[in-house]
Amino acid sequence: MKYYKVDGLAELFNVHADTIKREVQRNNLKCFRVGKEIRFTQESIDDYTNVVNNGKTTREVELENKIEELQNQICDMKAALNRIKNEIIKF
Repeated sequence: MKYYKVDGLAELFNVHADTIKREVQRNNLKCFRVGKEIRFTQESIDDYTNVVNNGKTTREVELENKIEELQNQICDMKAALNRIKNEIIKF
């Protein structure tokens, strides 16, 4: 797993390091500390960029995809039940 420090993340986002620190203070960007240093996981960066770009966290996007998958399965099952029902009605 890759970890970023404040300066590396600031360079990645092309912003000042203070901007990164403010986002941490606002609880918009999750981090962990190693001594006095702030570090970020790729997952927390992905969550942050998803929220900034889409208004949704990575988990919310995953859940929406799962919901869509389950809805498709429900539609398939309903169609199968209708076919069975129609076969039963024929008799």
